[in-house]
Amino acid sequence: MGSAATRSAPPALDAVCRAAASGPDAAGSRAGTLLQVALAVAAGALARTDSVPVAARVGAGPWRRRDVDLASCRTLADAVRAAEGAAVVEVSGPAAGVAGVAWTDDGTPGSLTVRLGVDAPAAGRPGPVADMLCRVAEQVLADPDRPLSRVDLLGAADRARLAGWAGRDTAVPPVGAAELFARQARAHPAATALVYRDHEVSYADLEAQVDRLARHLVGLGVRPEVLVAVAVPRSVELVVALLAVLRAGGAYLPLDVTYPTERLGFMLDDARPPILLTTAANAVHPAWHDRPIRLVRLDDEGDSAAIDASASHPVSAGGGAPGDPMYVIYTSGSTGRPKGVVVTHAGVASLAATQAAAVGAGPGDRVLQWASVSFDAAFWDLSLALFAGATLVLADDDDLLPGPPLAETLTKHRITHATLPPAAVTALPEVPLLVGGTLISTGDVCTPAIVRRWGRRTRVINGYGPTETTVGATITGPLRPGGKLSVGRPFVNARIHLLDHLLRPVPPGASGEICIGGPGVARGYLNRPELTRERFLPDPFGPPGGRLYRSGDLGVWDDDGELHFLGRVDNQVKIRGFRIELGEVEAALRRHPAVDQAVAVARNEDPADRYVAAYVNPAPGARLDGAELRQHLRAALPEHMLPAAITVLDAFPVTPNGKIDRAALPDPLPATSADAPGSDRERLLCGLFAEVLGLASVGPRDNFFACGGHSIAAVRLVSRIRAELGADLPVRQVFEHPTPAGIAALLTD
Repeated sequence: MGSAATRSAPPALDAVCRAAASGPDAAGSRAGTLLQVALAVAAGALARTDSVPVAARVGAGPWRRRDVDLASCRTLADAVRAAEGAAVVEVSGPAAGVAGVAWTDDGTPGSLTVRLGVDAPAAGRPGPVADMLCRVAEQVLADPDRPLSRVDLLGAADRARLAGWAGRDTAVPPVGAAELFARQARAHPAATALVYRDHEVSYADLEAQVDRLARHLVGLGVRPEVLVAVAVPRSVELVVALLAVLRAGGAYLPLDVTYPTERLGFMLDDARPPILLTTAANAVHPAWHDRPIRLVRLDDEGDSAAIDASASHPVSAGGGAPGDPMYVIYTSGSTGRPKGVVVTHAGVASLAATQAAAVGAGPGDRVLQWASVSFDAAFWDLSLALFAGATLVLADDDDLLPGPPLAETLTKHRITHATLPPAAVTALPEVPLLVGGTLISTGDVCTPAIVRRWGRRTRVINGYGPTETTVGATITGPLRPGGKLSVGRPFVNARIHLLDHLLRPVPPGASGEICIGGPGVARGYLNRPELTRERFLPDPFGPPGGRLYRSGDLGVWDDDGELHFLGRVDNQVKIRGFRIELGEVEAALRRHPAVDQAVAVARNEDPADRYVAAYVNPAPGARLDGAELRQHLRAALPEHMLPAAITVLDAFPVTPNGKIDRAALPDPLPATSADAPGSDRERLLCGLFAEVLGLASVGPRDNFFACGGHSIAAVRLVSRIRAELGADLPVRQVFEHPTPAGIAALLTD
């Protein structure tokens, strides 16, 4: 990784180098120092670090290396003093990972040869790096008191290009989500708004149900800034509940009853919603049993009568104002506890405008509601349909499992638009699906294989955006097989800036942290002011009062102004579309009394098979049991965050500076039993379990999920069982009976 370029040195720097090279100090130490400082600032910006190993050579003198630490340097002059005080080592040349710069004196104006061994621009594009170095070098000489945060890395031409790529203003009506739905209900009253199982609901009927519940909520005190918890399974009632909360002016907090009670309890204690919309079956959940919250059972006769009696309460079709909260979504937290993202109505009109321009769903189209309501992607599905006059199709969880169940749902309901993570797309069978329709890939990195497979018969669109924005931030046009694979351009009215660690724009072709501005940026984290201040900053590029969200994602612009996603700068990963803070997994493990240290890493780059592997070190005198640890984690973490493998190590590998060496951790080996199968059917099923899990063997009582299985792998297992035994086994049975012996007993019955 690196780049090299040669260009004429700036006149001022050339003069200094000549004077130093021909002066009493033939080694040119002063010129070498100036070269190294300029290089350290430039390389540090590209590598997003304050400590940079650099090497410089002046004329025919020796290569001199030093480690320049800019952490305590406020100005360029401070950086020069820090470099002068650093130890100097003569080397044969810049080693791998070391940035190098040489000034050549051949009798003509000197030239600079730049070699970056750090995170440099794309191969073959070294020009901007050399230009940036020279620009910084000129500032080191001309303005040594300039603060490092104000060092100009860009020329005028680059600055103009970046400004054009960052996004543009488009006039959209400043309305909220409730009004966007109400407009479609007025425009298309007889059109089908919802389909669930075999039940269809028109826009007029949905509008009436939403209005009825919204009036009741207003009577219960719901208004702007009031949170309403929603624990309703996929159904017509779920959509009614969400829209009614928004029409009443409140914000919804989705709760998935399959989450651990401890996690749901934390969310309720943190958000403190006064009202919970639920069903009679979920009303007895222990998470809210002893908490001061009013339950409204949407399918209870008594509560239904009370809702009908609230018809006189006034309600505005427009719902909340742009600055009011719209929903709160809890995401994985690096501190060991989830954090609630407060998203307002301010960006929803721009979201709808983006969907209209890039996706184009409308009357007659059928949009799949795939994402769980606990994730902001569910709001994308809802808005893509109901803010455009299309039909939103809901299905039960079992019918949405990646593989044949999802394929059958797509076909049965004649879906025209589906938004799915790459892992779910990859698991779909090789049959014609969504022909002539639109597939939006989001939630994880889209692959060329997906575009090759789907792009000839289906519009494939890629998107990007963290929960801390109104669902998304960038989107592509239709992708072509063999074409470039970017995450596109900014949403309507969104702003995308790629910045270094000092929040300076990086040159075109260089990677930087993706920072997002515009009306779609969330308000912040609920009850977490310090974390909000850390991640949501005053926007130096936008209007007064604007904010910039530091995503922690890395990106790079290509020559056409399209953004390419490069990964993360921190300890966060995407597993089958779910955003997971590995720090939260580690914190949950460390809470077990027998665990001393814990590390979690992501394994396998294939999006369908990527998983979290955990490694633990026992506390002194303690004994660790993998099954007990997994049970401990199930009490705190949702299913998608559970490690597929937990490996106990007596000691962790470490780097020379004493830190845990994550790259040296051994491959996880899920523990399997040596029990012999009790029948031929058990023996066959043990073989199928091992085949799907990629293990040498599996015992009859080994748990599929404890051995690394997940929902997509469960679909593969069911498919193999059907092929070998002809048994039509529902995928849900794998979750309920996750051992070969358990499945064998089911098939025998």
